Amino acid sequence: MDLLGLTLLSSIKIRLSCLKYLHTMSFWDLFKKGASGPGFPLIDLVWISEAAKKRGFLQLIREQPEAVVVTWFDQTRDLFEELLLQEQLPEVPIQRAQMTSSEDVEGKTVLFLEHYPLLSREHRIFTGWKPAQVLFLTALDEPLFSRFGGERLVNLVQQLGLEETENLEHPMITKSISRAQRKLDEALKGGDILAESQAEWFEKLGNRS
Repeated sequence: MDLLGLTLLSSIKIRLSCLKYLHTMSFWDLFKKGASGPGFPLIDLVWISEAAKKRGFLQLIREQPEAVVVTWFDQTRDLFEELLLQEQLPEVPIQRAQMTSSEDVEGKTVLFLEHYPLLSREHRIFTGWKPAQVLFLTALDEPLFSRFGGERLVNLVQQLGLEETENLEHPMITKSISRAQRKLDEALKGGDILAESQAEWFEKLGNRS
């Protein structure tokens, strides 16, 4: 298991050892710590599955309806727009990262529905941004985590009793994801891959090998 997987394992152990304490905290207290990004907090919230992530997203958007929802890939936008319609929340817009301006996010919480595989691409988007915080919503069964041992981590957290309604969050996770993204940047040597989804992005990456 690589560094990202080991970091997540450490986070799981920390999370479970502190579970009794965390249950006394409000949902938003979990967001007080995070790895600082380009002038604002960057926080990863990791759920055990895509289905659990969707439920977590709905809770977040109901608690913070002013949050700006952003996605990288068209397929993700389509899936979450359908989810919002099903939940009778069609008034929540989902913006493409490439079309989101600094004025759109100033002073607000930004909910990214996924990571872009390349850290350089994310940092270019952040240029000039001044949000209150940026939350990345991810799941262990997404392609980014699958590439770094996500399936084994899912099995572990299930054995340890982590609930579907709970998420993992620790600055070490954010830093480890960033390191994994940098490795992908290095592999592509400044290039990128055009794709409609994160899964297609990694599929095309594999075809290059």
